[in-house]
Amino acid sequence: MKTLFILSALLPCLLSAKTPTRILAPVESPSKVIEGIEFSVVTQSEWRNVGNSFHSSESVTESVILQLRITNRTDSAILFPTFDSFGVRLKAADGSSVSFGGGRDGTAITPNILLQPKSSFSLPINATLEYKRDGKAVKLIVRDGTGSIDWATLTAGAYSVFFEVRPTHYEFEKEAKLPAPLWAGKGVTEPIGFKLNSP
Repeated sequence: MKTLFILSALLPCLLSAKTPTRILAPVESPSKVIEGIEFSVVTQSEWRNVGNSFHSSESVTESVILQLRITNRTDSAILFPTFDSFGVRLKAADGSSVSFGGGRDGTAITPNILLQPKSSFSLPINATLEYKRDGKAVKLIVRDGTGSIDWATLTAGAYSVFFEVRPTHYEFEKEAKLPAPLWAGKGVTEPIGFKLNSP
């Protein structure tokens, strides 16, 4: 009886409670096998307002969850190179490609990932959104760890994100004997949709 009384007393509060707005809802693209490695893209269904942001007096910087998930679908170990072997690509809702700018001031050689047969790894991508408090445009900045910085200007709306993957041009074999062959495939992953909310 006491329990029933407590629940009935709490019911008005429960009914009036607001739905939390800072929720991270991950989404993953369909997988695609390219030359023995299965790729998929993991991100968040809504970009912005998930509680992972830095606010200054005039601007806001927010991190975006973005990962390239790789799985070795062969029966042998393989090395997936992370140096200049992938690029983030976006398309708008109408199917048009989003233009990227960028460059590189210095160069860091990023590691190769050793994948045993059937094993997986999620490669985290450093992606941030920057925007002014009083503006409508959002700047996406992607850093791949090599020293390269790619950026694109976005407005609120629906987009899809995918990756272009390609062989590395760095000659790792000249430095030392590798424990497994370097992956040397080329292609694009399947896209996954997301929504960019207004600033």
